[in-house]
Amino acid sequence: MSAGRIEIGITFPGMQSLIAAMRDVLNAPQRGKFLALALRAAVKPVTAALRRTTPLGPTGNLRAAIDSKIVTYMSGQAVAIVGYRAAGKGASSSAAGGRVQKGKDRAFHQWWLENGTKDRVVMKKADTPFTRHAHTRRHRSGTVSEVAEHQVARQGGYIASSYNSLGPFAITKGGDRSRVNSPPGTFFRKSSVPITIPAFPRGGSTGQPPLRTAFESTQAEVAEIMSRELTIALEQIWVRLEELSRR
Repeated sequence: MSAGRIEIGITFPGMQSLIAAMRDVLNAPQRGKFLALALRAAVKPVTAALRRTTPLGPTGNLRAAIDSKIVTYMSGQAVAIVGYRAAGKGASSSAAGGRVQKGKDRAFHQWWLENGTKDRVVMKKADTPFTRHAHTRRHRSGTVSEVAEHQVARQGGYIASSYNSLGPFAITKGGDRSRVNSPPGTFFRKSSVPITIPAFPRGGSTGQPPLRTAFESTQAEVAEIMSRELTIALEQIWVRLEELSRR
């Protein structure tokens, strides 16, 4: 199992004898076909479990990227893969007016959720010049002055911000006070000293990595389904062979 997907490789009592029996009466492509049908049924509980263990964030990108597929080989083997679609290949659109995109293959952050991250430190001072717009300044003395638009050379500190990631911050003026409005999940922090962004725990707030948790919680069910489906398939094959032998 990798960080980005689950490859279903289940063993159960009697599996080898079932495979051997199928090998006696089916060629490799036929065996691959029957194994693929059994795996298609077996992955359903894994996919359902992954939807339960994957958190729903501001964009919903992780859940939207959940997918499964069956791969067959010329040797007669087959494998089921459950996980998240490869990120960044399909169409997408801005999630909330910012740089972060929303789509069915935008699960870039699934590795961080599955494995966690280390502390990150913002060591570089913010020094990008910006334009401060003209505004009215009210002083504590009660006087009012008009401030013309002007350039600010330095921001005077360290800044950690999601500005324009999920959408731009907007300032709503109301009376003597202004309020900063931003999309859910955004943040802004300024400090005179370097800022430490704490490590993201493995599995997020629940402590349960979605892929591993989904895999471990469904192994027994997957094995039971595979055993049942292969047994049914083999019984159907034998019935068909007996019918052909009587002709």
